[in-house]
Amino acid sequence: MAIRDGFTHTINTNAFVLETLRGGKQRIDGRELNTLRQIAFQFTRSEGQASVLVQWGRTQTLAVVSAEVVPPYPDRPTDGALMFNVELSKMAEASVGLLRASPLATEITRIIERGIRDSQALDTETLCIVAGEKVWQLRVDVHILDNGGNLVDAAALAAIAALQHFRRPDVTVSGEGFVEVHHSDEREAQPLALHHVPLCITFALFDDMGKQRVVVDPDEVEEAVMKGRVTIALNAHREVCTLHKNGGMAMSAETLLACADVAAAKVVALHERLREELQKADAAARQAREQRLRGGAAFASHTAHLASLMQAAQPMDETADLTRVGHLGYDDLHVTGKVRDAPERALGGGARGLQGDEAAKSALFAQMAKAAADASAGLESKLGKAPVGKRKGKDTASGVGDAELDEFDKVAAGLKQQAASGARSLGGTVSAPAPAADDDAMDSGSEEEQVVVLKSSFKTGNEAASDMAAAASAAAAKASAQAGDSDDDLMAAVKSKPKGKGKARQKK
Repeated sequence: MAIRDGFTHTINTNAFVLETLRGGKQRIDGRELNTLRQIAFQFTRSEGQASVLVQWGRTQTLAVVSAEVVPPYPDRPTDGALMFNVELSKMAEASVGLLRASPLATEITRIIERGIRDSQALDTETLCIVAGEKVWQLRVDVHILDNGGNLVDAAALAAIAALQHFRRPDVTVSGEGFVEVHHSDEREAQPLALHHVPLCITFALFDDMGKQRVVVDPDEVEEAVMKGRVTIALNAHREVCTLHKNGGMAMSAETLLACADVAAAKVVALHERLREELQKADAAARQAREQRLRGGAAFASHTAHLASLMQAAQPMDETADLTRVGHLGYDDLHVTGKVRDAPERALGGGARGLQGDEAAKSALFAQMAKAAADASAGLESKLGKAPVGKRKGKDTASGVGDAELDEFDKVAAGLKQQAASGARSLGGTVSAPAPAADDDAMDSGSEEEQVVVLKSSFKTGNEAASDMAAAASAAAAKASAQAGDSDDDLMAAVKSKPKGKGKARQKK
């Protein structure tokens, strides 16, 4: 909004304004003598605060109502406080001085106080929370944004409209006198107890060569020419709340009564217009609160749903056959599918759904190395052959030659190397697991089978190591079958074939 200079009064302007009034039908802006300018409202409500922007013609005023809990006055322990403040700055008019409070702003403040507070339009006893300790203090700040004339009526209308639109937060008093102010989302705020709604109507007095002329709602040009002003505050019941005339041209009783009749008619129409605007604004604020509450309930429901999903994803019983439903891993944006997983992997799984525990992988490589070592040592001990590179000839009794043994040793060596490289990638070394306490009992069972299930999530070195272990097991089984040894236990990585009775080996 651009700052404009105040109206400059000249003799020609004075003559032009008076000439238009002599006709008795029209004014300089095209209005009749008893016609108000166009009025528009804009309501806003927030937590513990309400504001109303009133545009009266070209005059704009903004009223803001706020509340706080304070101790009461000693002489009125059960009454709340109602304060008014009108601010008229250079933003509204460049001709305003640098004083903190201009005389016009002080005059408007006194008119509003007399019209609203002194007429007991607001029941201040309803603002009491704890007698003698805590009361509500309401503060009404009226800001003049643009001075287009008749500031009194525009400021008073904005102040009373803001009080009607304001909602006081609900409170709870504990046994120790502690006052808890509730948010409007928890408890619905309450309107103020207004007994009546006083509205101001201002008349301008003109001296036309000794003849008095009166118009309602003067603009800034007419205010520069007028010789006096009278403000009447009434309610919808045609009751006079206050009357203000600050010097100027004298007026007769008949003229004052005529102005009161015109003001009463204008107040009734303006009160009905204000009531309709307040109903629309209150319906909009109530709808916004319901949407906010529904949004909060939806957010709480969504949060509870996410919490239930996270709880369901937690590991359950170790012996349960788990089926994990894949979810989005935010570290690599990989959506996993449904995976049937072993209990040890489900319990030790990390952020990614298909990755196993590092400890489980280390144990797997250790089992592979132990299986290869056991298979090689068992076959060497039963066949009694020399190490690789020193074998020559063929064992005629067992039917197993050095070529077959060398092939088996190569497979076993490759398996050991694969297990060692996998352990080094995990940052550790391959160590054989500690023997169980009942190893002898397990060896005594001739028909028992030992199964080691090698699991992997992806086709990595683990699967290749598993294939090599299977090849080594097949070669060892073939050599054992040819030797016919009944005590053969080749490796713990695959199912062993049933042990049969073979012929005793004969050494060359």
